[in-house]
Amino acid sequence: MHARAYAEGLYPAQWAALRYFKNASGEHATTAGLARYQGLALGAVARTVRTLVAHGCLHKAGSAGPGRAEIVKLTRSGEALLQRDPLKPMAKVLHGLPAEAQDALAETLEKIVALKD
Repeated sequence: MHARAYAEGLYPAQWAALRYFKNASGEHATTAGLARYQGLALGAVARTVRTLVAHGCLHKAGSAGPGRAEIVKLTRSGEALLQRDPLKPMAKVLHGLPAEAQDALAETLEKIVALKD
């Protein structure tokens, strides 16, 4: 899935940021909000956001308040890219699975995520 997520010249982390900002609102639509959501360091997430702003996929839409972070929004270009999201075909397949297969897959993935080194 990770390899398929590199598309349209964007890396998986950039796609994840676009998906996040499509749905984020209010004070959550910030670089810090994305970093908290992903559980990642602010510096790495800030670089991803800066790159997407430079590519015209995101734009800064003003401050969340005095001394607060800047609100980040999708541009029309970002919206258009999300129409070609490389995970859409995979999501379609997953949604087409019978409920018991979806449950089994979810349970298996939870076990994988819970693995400790």
